[in-house]
Amino acid sequence: LTSSLTLYPVMQYNKKVSVTLDANGGSFSNSEQTMSLEGYENYGVEEPTREGYTFVTWAESKTGGNIVNYLTTEMEGKTLYARWIKDDNFFKDYRIIGDMGDSDILLMPEEDGTVTYTFDYDNGYSDWGNGNGVLNFKLKVVDTWVNNYGYGPLSLGADYVQCVCGEKDDISVKGLKEGTSYTITFKYEDESVWVKIAETSAE
Repeated sequence: LTSSLTLYPVMQYNKKVSVTLDANGGSFSNSEQTMSLEGYENYGVEEPTREGYTFVTWAESKTGGNIVNYLTTEMEGKTLYARWIKDDNFFKDYRIIGDMGDSDILLMPEEDGTVTYTFDYDNGYSDWGNGNGVLNFKLKVVDTWVNNYGYGPLSLGADYVQCVCGEKDDISVKGLKEGTSYTITFKYEDESVWVKIAETSAE
């Protein structure tokens, strides 16, 4: 077993891309594989394993960083890192969902047990709300509408606030700026879910 492997070139948009996968604390059962990424599905590459953890996704760094949805020519020669979430982490089966959209958004596990999602705000992206610097979202269990966690108005850049559990309680944030990067962070503490959002540069 090895904690790092180099992939053969693969085809993506008719371009050959070579990357290195780092199991980031886990291990592979085969030293060489070919990978193609589409959405969050990994085709042609065996996911690494790690005792006590569940594999989540590939990312551009061991902590923080961007989720890798698919290979691009800009990734040529780069290392992608496996990201893990502990099997007993409260957020293991949770995703973010936009108020007006149906797509579950993958949460990025961090070493301190929190989960994050980083994005560039698009004022016209209807899944997040109605524009005008507003963001609406929930935290929900994958593939079900029960146990949605929301809050109500959330102040940008403020400390953690406690969420409440209810079917229609949106987490709503105002004052976001077009094209600015923000990070949503959830933590589980004192048997409660807590959330904050801030400009990524201020994290």
